[in-house]
Amino acid sequence: MNIVIAGITGFLGQRIKEYYKSKENAVFDYKKKIPRKIDLLINVAGPNSKYCDKYPKKAIEQRIEINKKILEII
Repeated sequence: MNIVIAGITGFLGQRIKEYYKSKENAVFDYKKKIPRKIDLLINVAGPNSKYCDKYPKKAIEQRIEINKKILEII
């Protein structure tokens, strides 16, 4: 199965990546080259809670941009 993860370097993303790799799936970072056929796309990308508390407007803008990129992939 080809799995694309947005937020692959974060706390959840790393654990999700390791889980699916242990099940012998191909796992890709959405910011890098991805396969033409995607079976599953997981979005756990975004700024952490400290950043959101300090910069709420920027955090919302970043989430919107991440979701736009994911929609392009879909």
